Amino acid sequence: MPNSHAPVPEEWHQFCEKNIPHADDLTLIGHSLGCIEALRFLERNEVKNVNLILVSGFDVTVDTLPQSSAFTNIPIDYKKILNKIKSAVVISAFDDDIVPFKYSQKLACHLKCKLVMMPEGKHFIDRDGISELPIVFNELMTILK
Repeated sequence: MPNSHAPVPEEWHQFCEKNIPHADDLTLIGHSLGCIEALRFLERNEVKNVNLILVSGFDVTVDTLPQSSAFTNIPIDYKKILNKIKSAVVISAFDDDIVPFKYSQKLACHLKCKLVMMPEGKHFIDRDGISELPIVFNELMTILK
């Protein structure tokens, strides 16, 4: 995503509009703030049968990510997106120190979807020694069967 260390919602929206096909039967995988952007994409576009895999996701401002407020200051309109989703899963870790798992739990509740809680993995980033996340691959294979 453009300017990921100082994200600007409009830049991310434009990037997604140019780079994600506006077609049915999409699979979107988002991480952290990218989860909000995936949901915003669904709000803005007429697509259906979308699969979502959201890792360390949230849908409200997170205290440890003040830059998230620019993306979350308007609540997600779940009435607009729930009927567009074919399958969804939210993945989080109990020891996530950037997006505490309670935010991901709430996101899964709002999406009425499966929640996968990993015993560890923190925020699933390089800083924490995470360069692969097999659970995402496994969930993707399950969704695409």
